[in-house]
Amino acid sequence: MTGAVARPDLDIIIHSLHESVIFYGPDMAIQWANRTAMESLNLTEQDMVGRRCHELWYARDDYCPGCPVRKALESGEFEQGEITTPDKRVWLVQATPVRGDDGRVQGIVEVALDITRHREAEEKQARAQAMDDLINAMIDPVIVFTTNGKTVYANRAFCEVFQLELRDFMGKNFTMIPGFQNQRADEIMRYTPLFREAAMEGRSGPIELPIVRLDGSEVHMSATAGAIRDEKNKITHIVVSLHDMSRRKLVERELKNRQAALESTLSATAIVGEDGKVNWADDAFLLLWDLESNDDVQGTPVSGYWQDPQDAVRAMEAAIESGQWQGRLTARKRDGRNFHASVSVLILNNVQGTVWDVSVIKDQ
Repeated sequence: MTGAVARPDLDIIIHSLHESVIFYGPDMAIQWANRTAMESLNLTEQDMVGRRCHELWYARDDYCPGCPVRKALESGEFEQGEITTPDKRVWLVQATPVRGDDGRVQGIVEVALDITRHREAEEKQARAQAMDDLINAMIDPVIVFTTNGKTVYANRAFCEVFQLELRDFMGKNFTMIPGFQNQRADEIMRYTPLFREAAMEGRSGPIELPIVRLDGSEVHMSATAGAIRDEKNKITHIVVSLHDMSRRKLVERELKNRQAALESTLSATAIVGEDGKVNWADDAFLLLWDLESNDDVQGTPVSGYWQDPQDAVRAMEAAIESGQWQGRLTARKRDGRNFHASVSVLILNNVQGTVWDVSVIKDQ
């Protein structure tokens, strides 16, 4: 027969528990505490016995609201709750009444477990989930890379815009994302400054980029990048936010076409003084040269509106000499763009100077 196994002393077991164990008398005074409870306050048993928990943990004179120990003493039932001590630790407290042979409550056994890290992890996970929900609710695509260009995250909008699933590109370098790898090397190089500046300065952009989607269609994006830093302020990731500019590009193109069509039907008029400077211009003239108001025109040499200023001078001189000049001139806008125009320069009796009539000649 095997010998009976010796049971360890009960005090050794309770003192070895990770939980804090305290026995309170009916007056809520501490009568006994295990080693974990003493270590949590850095006190000895003599320091704790006869004291009340609200004196030791909270340095207050009255009982704490919602105290599970007090509730168990009053109800005579098991009570449980979470409390946060002034040192920001969170405890799961369980209070169990201890009854005598007569059934009366003789005291309360409190078992408290420090769950601070567990709660912090839950809160961190909740914050991460809330941030994930927020980013996924954004209509603009967002993608996150490591500093060496590996993809670690993308929101729902990114997948939808580029017709991809996360498994198609997660962990890949951005140049290998389906659709991106269809671009030429010189196009890929346009993204490099965005990453480099964000990695060095913490943020960069916006820059406009054409990006090819999985089906081969092209979208125009405005891209900005920002850096994520660790606790040592070292940049670990680059966050790229994209804004679809395709609709704006289409509108700009349409407006440009309408502008060109409008300009081609305009007949513009300006009055030029004998000194060769513009005294007045109508709205059509302002529109042709992308000017805001007559203030931008008044007092400016008429020769400055043409590719060859001398052509304008000769046209004005010819009109002064014969009363009228007609011909074609090439106009020059402020931004350097040219357009061809049919021009009439007239001398009128009631006008001091010359009257310039300008019509755009459509390109054939």
